[in-house]
Amino acid sequence: MRILRWILLIPAALAASFISHFFAVFAQGLINGFNTTAEFWAATDMHDAWMSGTLAIICVRGTSGAFSTWIASRVAPSNRAVAARVWFGVLAAAIVTMIVFAVMRGVPEDGIGFWYRSVLELVAILGGSALILLDHED
Repeated sequence: MRILRWILLIPAALAASFISHFFAVFAQGLINGFNTTAEFWAATDMHDAWMSGTLAIICVRGTSGAFSTWIASRVAPSNRAVAARVWFGVLAAAIVTMIVFAVMRGVPEDGIGFWYRSVLELVAILGGSALILLDHED
């Protein structure tokens, strides 16, 4: 039974991330209008919404990272801090790799919007996850 919980850690955290992302975008749609929200999330760059877009990305992706880490810590209740650290390590390794590739690729010729958005989304996910990890530290 113990090994089953550790095997379910990653799928449960990923499912939690997708679910929290859906509800956060739905809430944003209720506030800003569904057409505006759909246009922003469908765009590959910041869609000329630098300030509000940055805030939206930090809130939505940060919530997604935080909720996934929280669920990962609940999968193994006797080892909450260890489970949170393991999930944060997996997430950090993946995100640092993606950021390195984004930086190595450089700024595309059509502007900095795509590069900025990609790095901001990854950092926001990692930041939200780090907040929950810090809460589980003994």
